[in-house]
Amino acid sequence: EEVYNIAMEAMDLFSLVVIRSLPQADQQKCLEAFSGFGSLAAAAAFEAQKTPADALMLLEKGRDIIAGNRFDIRIDLTELRSVDKDLAEEFEKLRAQLDPSGVHAYMMNTGRSGEPGIKDPSGRLLRANRKLEEVVNRIRSKKGFEGFLKRPSLEQMKNAAGKGSIVVINIAEWRCDAIIVRKDREVESIHLDRLTQEAITQQLGDVPSYNECSRSLAIPLICRQVLSPASTPVESYPRVWWCSTGNASRLPLHAASSGRKPGFPRGNVMNRVVSSYTSSIKALIFSRRQAALRLGRLITGTMDMDIPGNSVGDTIAKLNVKIESDPYEADLLDYFTIASLPHSPPPPEKWPAIFHFAGHGVTNPTDPSKSCLYTRDSPLYVEELVRVGMYERFPLLAYLSACSTGVNVVNGKAGLGDEGIHVMGALQLAGFVGVMGALWRVSDDTAGRVAKVFYEQLLKGDWEEEDRMARCFHYAVMSLRNT
Repeated sequence: EEVYNIAMEAMDLFSLVVIRSLPQADQQKCLEAFSGFGSLAAAAAFEAQKTPADALMLLEKGRDIIAGNRFDIRIDLTELRSVDKDLAEEFEKLRAQLDPSGVHAYMMNTGRSGEPGIKDPSGRLLRANRKLEEVVNRIRSKKGFEGFLKRPSLEQMKNAAGKGSIVVINIAEWRCDAIIVRKDREVESIHLDRLTQEAITQQLGDVPSYNECSRSLAIPLICRQVLSPASTPVESYPRVWWCSTGNASRLPLHAASSGRKPGFPRGNVMNRVVSSYTSSIKALIFSRRQAALRLGRLITGTMDMDIPGNSVGDTIAKLNVKIESDPYEADLLDYFTIASLPHSPPPPEKWPAIFHFAGHGVTNPTDPSKSCLYTRDSPLYVEELVRVGMYERFPLLAYLSACSTGVNVVNGKAGLGDEGIHVMGALQLAGFVGVMGALWRVSDDTAGRVAKVFYEQLLKGDWEEEDRMARCFHYAVMSLRNT
């Protein structure tokens, strides 16, 4: 109980550790020492006999702190403008300074972008951060805006599950638990007594052990009927968002199989559910908000069609035709080719609603913000992608046919595993409603075949339909597995 009380006080101070005016690298350094603290706090809640909802609320305070600040300032202001236009404009001016693109521009102009340590000697960014807090408080004083930029409530987190389930896997030194979040039910939990933090750490890197860890995590959830019965038809598979902490975020839970292990029902998670991953529930809430606010204008960006593994040219051409027939104005743009993608991201008006990248992705083992997509000219880094401010255009999909775009590992450890700092996370932060990527290496041929089937399925229905992209991708992977 004492540990739980201390953890509660400590978690409320986390927002003071990382302030918006710091560059990406400095924010990461500030958080490295506290990595995994949210998981320990949630475990303490369980040990103190608190409810699963209490543990979940505590855990979320320690997840996606860097991204959470950016989700906040990239909030849609349409409703606020209708109530107080001047206040909305004041907020907008301040967020332009404190958004990653604004911070980077200021550092470049002052010639301090490459210097370590404090880079704001004049205090301009710090003053802007304090002013933003004042403006936020004034907004909260308006009727109907009392919860503006506050942490998601339990009800908001439950609503984020939609018609499916969010399964949060919490891994701590002395216990492991799954927290199950559904819209119309109380938050539940399952104690994962077959799993330890040490076992995951020791077994990472070995494929059979990956499968064993995944089985220990996911199969008990099948037993508790979190997933669908084996008799459920594929078109009715329920949706699950996996949200794992620490090194568990590197496990392929969507592909866990019971094998022939005694005491477990036979089957594979892919045969019971349509899976997605999220680094936190607040990140899922941001994506759902983007989906609800999508604009009609559609722009497509494609890669060169002659590079290895990119066999989706004809299908994307058909997608372009479908977009052209859309009742909304369509602006088709063949911009992102392997040769023409610039070193730094283009302005928001040049970004597509569907961005298909076929090429190489690399995880940086010492600094996750240096993970990148390789273009012909130069790498496109995570720290550059997070500066892209196209969230107000509500882009639909980033499809990354590349290796390891969803991995966040520092020197073999999930040192910043609570932050989701990788290429997929950067594109989600940029504003894409959905991001497809890989947790490990994939072959060019396999990736190209999956992408082709995915787009073919997407063409058959309304791509704006909730969960359609996830179901199309699930179908594509299953069709390849069954051939």
